[in-house]
Amino acid sequence: MVNIQYTRKKQDAQLFQAEPNDTERNPEVVIKNDSNKVLALRIGAERYIVPPGEEKIIHQAPGSSSYYASVPGVLPKLGTTDFEVGHTYTWRF
Repeated sequence: MVNIQYTRKKQDAQLFQAEPNDTERNPEVVIKNDSNKVLALRIGAERYIVPPGEEKIIHQAPGSSSYYASVPGVLPKLGTTDFEVGHTYTWRF
């Protein structure tokens, strides 16, 4: 019997790097998958798939959102980020 269990341990470091973008628009999240594996990312209730070597831009509502990022064969990353108006958030995997 094989038992698969996902970690519940949150990461101490922030997954997303934030930079102001001098606008009053809702937060923009840029995900870059530089790996050769499919990246699955859940932010709040939304789930996104980022294929190997591709980039996805997500328009996020401001406020606190939980995230869960997983790739086959790699420990998942999970935590919470406060998305602020007028900021761009990036994460490169």
